[in-house]
This record gives sequence, C-alpha cells and structure tokens, in this order.
Amino acid sequence: MFAAYSYELLRKPASCAYVILVMAFFWLTETIPLPVTSLIPIFAYPLLSVESAEQVSSVYLSDSNMIFFGSMVMAVAVESSRLHERVALRTLCFTGANPRFLMLGLQVATAFISLWMSNTSTTTNNPIPHVASKDSIENVSQVLVLSDSKQQQRIYKGLLLSIAYASAIGGIGTLIGTGSNIAMNNHFQSIYGDKNPVSFFSFICYALPQVFILLIICWIWLQFLFIGFRKNSKKNQIVDDMLLNKYKQLGPIRYEEITVVLSFLALIILWMTRPIWHKMFKPNYVTDGTSAMLISMLLFVLPAENPFSSKIVERLVENKKDESIRTVMTWKLMREKFSWSTLFLLGGGFAMADGVKKSGLSELLCSQLSGMQWLPPWTFIAFSSAIVCLLTEFTSNIATASIFIPMVASIAIAQNMNPLIYVLPVTFASSFTFMFPAGTPPNAIVFSAKILHVSDMILGGLVLKISEILNYNSRNATKTSKLVSDEEEDKPPPTTIVVAPFNENAPEYFLFGSCHVQKAAIYFAAFGMSITILMFISTFFEFDWYHYKRGVDVGAVVGLFLYLAIGVLIHYYVIIGVKRQLSRYLLPFICVYTIICVTETCMCIGLLFKLLDAQVTEPHHRVHIQMDVYYHSTTTTTPPYAAILFGLFIVLAVQFLMLVGVMRCRQFLSAKQEHEMAMKVAEMSKTQYPTIQIVFSSSGSGTGPFRNPAPQNGIILNPPPVFNPSSTTANNYSSPIPQTPFHNKNDDESSNSSPTTASNSSPIPPTPSHNNSNKQSNEPPMENIII
Repeated sequence: MFAAYSYELLRKPASCAYVILVMAFFWLTETIPLPVTSLIPIFAYPLLSVESAEQVSSVYLSDSNMIFFGSMVMAVAVESSRLHERVALRTLCFTGANPRFLMLGLQVATAFISLWMSNTSTTTNNPIPHVASKDSIENVSQVLVLSDSKQQQRIYKGLLLSIAYASAIGGIGTLIGTGSNIAMNNHFQSIYGDKNPVSFFSFICYALPQVFILLIICWIWLQFLFIGFRKNSKKNQIVDDMLLNKYKQLGPIRYEEITVVLSFLALIILWMTRPIWHKMFKPNYVTDGTSAMLISMLLFVLPAENPFSSKIVERLVENKKDESIRTVMTWKLMREKFSWSTLFLLGGGFAMADGVKKSGLSELLCSQLSGMQWLPPWTFIAFSSAIVCLLTEFTSNIATASIFIPMVASIAIAQNMNPLIYVLPVTFASSFTFMFPAGTPPNAIVFSAKILHVSDMILGGLVLKISEILNYNSRNATKTSKLVSDEEEDKPPPTTIVVAPFNENAPEYFLFGSCHVQKAAIYFAAFGMSITILMFISTFFEFDWYHYKRGVDVGAVVGLFLYLAIGVLIHYYVIIGVKRQLSRYLLPFICVYTIICVTETCMCIGLLFKLLDAQVTEPHHRVHIQMDVYYHSTTTTTPPYAAILFGLFIVLAVQFLMLVGVMRCRQFLSAKQEHEMAMKVAEMSKTQYPTIQIVFSSSGSGTGPFRNPAPQNGIILNPPPVFNPSSTTANNYSSPIPQTPFHNKNDDESSNSSPTTASNSSPIPPTPSHNNSNKQSNEPPMENIII
C-alpha cells in the first residue's frame, strides 16, 4: 500500500497509523482501562511528530466534547431529581399490565429517555430490572418471578431485553444520545467547519424514523420470541398495583423536577432553532456547545426548592445556622454521577480522528482505496455495518466508531459519494450491542437480574442486527439527502469542464478495442460453463447417492446443485457482461476464479512436495505417502502421479490465463463506461450552462488493479462541494492542457439566466432555480471541474 510513497511523505501517516493500531489493540483487549488508552495520543503524537502537544491536547475539550459535557450535566440533573422515573412509571401505568402493551410502553419510555441521557443511566434507573431481580421482588410480586410458570419467566425475559435494546435504539435518535453520534458530528465539524451538513435538527429528522422502525421491529420480535399469543392473566393485576404503588411513592411533582423540565425544554429549543438565532452573532462563534454550557451553568445556579415558599422561608428563619437553598446541580453530584471516563474516551477518539486528518493519512487512504469504486454502495454499507456490528460486541462503541468513521469517510470520498451515506450506518451500527452481556453496561445491568441466559440475548439480538443492516440499505441512500446543507445554493456555476480523452486504439487497449479479446472472453466463459455442466452430470450419475441405512445423502446433493448453479451463473455473467459492455457483470467471475486459483495453487504445491519427498525417502515411506493421496501401494505409481500433477498445473495455468483475460477485459469496459459517463455529464452541463468551456486533457497518472486512474478514464475527481466547503483549488491538480474544445449547438446561443447552484453531490448539475445574471457577473468564478 505504501510502496509508491517516499519515506518523507510516508512518515507522518505511518506514525499516525501505528498509534491507531496500538490504541485499537488496547481497546480490543482492555489491557489497560479504556479511558487511559484514550490518553495515548497526548504523548504519542508529539513524540512521533504527528502533531504538537498543544494541538492534540486542545482536541480533548473540543466543541463536540462540550456538547457531551452539557448533555451529561443535564442527565445527572434528571437522574438526581428522579424525573426519569416519573416519566417511565407514568408511561407504564398508562399501558397497563398487559404484557404486550407493557413491553411497548416500556420501550417507548426507555427510548425517549435514552434520547437525552446515556444508555447506562437510562437502564440503571429503570424500575423493571430492580423489580425483576429476585432480591427485590420478595415484598412485591413473588408470584411473577418465583412461580413455577415458565411463561411468566419468559415474559420477564422479554421485558428485560426490551429495556436494554430500547436504550441502545433510542440513543441513535439525537446527536447527544450516544458517544458514537458525537464522534461522528465531531468528524464532520473538524473537516467542514461552519458548513457542517449535520445539525441537531437535521439529524433528528433523519434518525427518529430509524428509531421508530427499529422499535417496532424490536417489539414484534421480542413479543413473538418471549410472549407469544396468550390471553391476559389475572396475575397481571399484581403488576398494575406494583407500578401504581411505585408511582405514588414519588409523590406530587416537585419544584426541582419542574425546573429540570423547563431547563431541558429550553436546551432542546435552543438546539433546534440554532440555524435561526445564530445569525445574530458573528459567523462560527456560536455552536450547539454554547447552548449546552449555558444551560449547564444555569443548573448550578437555579434553586432546587421554591425560594418564595413560606415553608422554605420559615425553615431558613428558624434555623440558627447559616443555611442556603440547594441548587439543582452541585459539584458533589458531578463527582459521584458524572461519567468522566466517557469524556476522556470521546476525547481520545477526537484526537485519533484529528491525527488522521492532519498527518495526511486520510488522503493516503482515500487515494489507495479509490480502487474500491467497483464495489456497489449497498454492498459496502452492508459489509461495513456487519463488521462494526460484530466488533462493537467486544469493544466500546465510541472506540469502534472512532476507528471506522474516518476510514469509511475516506472510501466515500474516493468513490465520489456523499460521506454521510457510508458514515451514518457505521455510526448507528456501533451503538447496537445486543448479543452479549459484557458488550455494554445496559446488557450487564439487565443480565444481573439472574433471569436471562446468554442464549436469550444472542437469539434476540441477532435478528435485530440483521434487521438494522437491511434497514440501512433500504432507507439510507434515499434519506441521507435530508442532512445536506443548503448553504451552497448561492455559488456560481463552474467555468470549465476538463474531460480526459479515451482512445480505444491505444496500445494497452488495442486488442480489446478490436473485440478479439472480448470474443475470447465469451468463448472462455462458454467453455467453462460446459465443463461445469459435464462435471455435474458425470458426478450426479456416477456417485452413489443412496445408502440403505442412511438414505439419500441430502447434503451432498444440495452441495452439488449449488456448485452447478454458482458455476453456470458466474460464466453466464461474463457472457452477458461482455455483450452488454457492463464491467460489473465480470466481477463474480473474477472473485470466484481468484479463490479457485489460490486454492489450486496451494494444493499443487502440497502435492509437489509430497512427490519430491517420495523420491528421496525409503520405499516404505513412499508407499505411505502414495496411500495418502489415494494411490495403490506400489512403486510403479509415481509416473502416473507426476502426470496427474502436471495436468493440474496445466489446468491451473489455463484458469489463470482466463482470470487475467477477464480482468483486463473488465478494466477496458470500466474505462470505457467511465469515459462515456463523463461525456454525458459534459454534454448535459453544456446544455444547461452554455457559457461553460469543455476541453480535453490527458493529465493524470497511476494505475489500479481492475481499472485505470480517474484522470485518464474520465470520472469526476473533486468531491461534492457541499461536503468540501473550503473548495478544492485548481493548484491541487495538474494544470489542464487545453485542446480542441467540445462543440455544442448551444455555444452560439445566449442566455440571460444563470444557475444558483454548483453542487456536485450529483454528477449532473441541477436545474437553475431563478435568474441571477447580475450576481454571477460580480462573484468570482468557481474552480475548474475535472472529469
């Protein structure tokens, strides 16, 4: 990966990558405490010349961390006032003791609280886990847990899991709901600054529908798994009484709770209306962290009791000692209940991401991963989400998100994709730890009730994880556009579009341009398909599929038919892909034949070593070796053995040539498709913007495994300007060499209207929305777009 770079260019990215690998290893193994691991960049980055100590230290108290600090102060205030208990118990009393509606109400209440508080605090202070524990239930409702009825036990299992799962699902609904969301917001904030496409309101608009869908799926699945279709039990009245008694124990709503509610609502309103009121201040001065810290300071000032109450006044007068009214928040509560470890953990993730950006590692990954453009977006989203879903069961969600978010963002930029399309699924997937008790504190809390088994959590969580991945693929590509900022609408159109030429008669494409190799690829595929079918027929009719004791060997039959289906399909895709001139159809053949060639190479090497060993060892050793490979125990079998091995090498050579030929054919088709797409974009741009000059340039260098470099083949090089507000200057690219301009029939036509947007989030520029000719003449032109 780093072979093409000199030492000086590679030193800082390699040092940053080394620090990330060390931190990832410590986070995975928990060799040292997680917050301590997060402090490694403070000394590692300066020692390795990645960043200065002042720069890396300032990241630990970034604006995103201040948002988390303010939200945690609010969470501690809610917890100390027991407001969350009142909300949860009131919801459960409303739903009643019907297990189905009780679970639904429990999930809704838990998810709502988890939107604003940490998942751990939400689960810890939920009444159900404590009621369900055998130590606390003796005086309330022994019959529900200690009864011989297994159905009651299963109901409580479902209720416990619904709490843990709903706390994780609700955490993704807001930017402050979980550390992964804060890490994601910090990543975009550090790159795009004031043009950050993610705001508190836009994130809620995108994430809340996800929360609702996942809650419904979770409710249906847990109901099916643990409750079933049963009638209401008379014992449900015990649960109603228990919940009502607990709610009455809270008493009437107190002044402290009212103060916390009003402060909480004020914070939410400030966050959601920031795009409106922040314009009254200097640009880039006011952020969501400003609102969070303002309300946090007020909580340390506002009294927890009504200072105008007659009882409070009498108590202060009668008390001889100096006494003051307690405030809503105190530093004692901060020491006892504030999650300082999470603050450092987030800071470590921010420092890691900042080092990736400033060391140049992100650009290096972007350039090296540009070869993944052949991978469809939905495939990459599913693959990356599955990996993160697996790793987050064993690591912290913040640590997992901090590692994967910069990586997938670089891949998105390399593919000229909206980074949010890749980053959001990874961010959400890192928060869903459903399958193991030790994966996250909420799981451990509900597991401590000593009712659940690990198998219950695995069975319940696996289906939810699969549902999440499918949900991402079905909704993410269409809904992410809601997060895109509209602040780019006032930019003028580009002035020049540079198209890289493509010549089918070039030396490297001569054979492919003449179609001889394309026809050869079709013949190879037809030959391979015929061999596959013949092997299937031969094996099916010669193998003994039935045994009088075991019956039909179903597994072998299914495996043989799968072999036939896969073999025919991959060869058929080559034929269709070459005929339709679509490179993506050749990908299954390349993947499968790569695995086959590697496997057969290892097998041939192993057989060769056995043959050589048989020639230098004693005859009885040779007999033993020959029996291992299913030959008769005679010394006369060595020549046939060598002949068969030689035949295997011939087959391997033919398969390798087929693989190389199809790979080169796919490279040619990819280059041709990219150039045709660039020409279409140029024509559409020329039609919509008659003033644009379209020229050809051969600038660019580099190669890829299955495709040519972007400047040579004609794909868009610069990322979408909505996600790169600083705008890439022309100095970042090689100076184009203008040749004969691309002619368009609209060249001589005049137009009085100019578009107001030049967003490249789509390759095709949008339609002009209104006339703005005067504005265009007064503003400097945008940089050239290279295609």
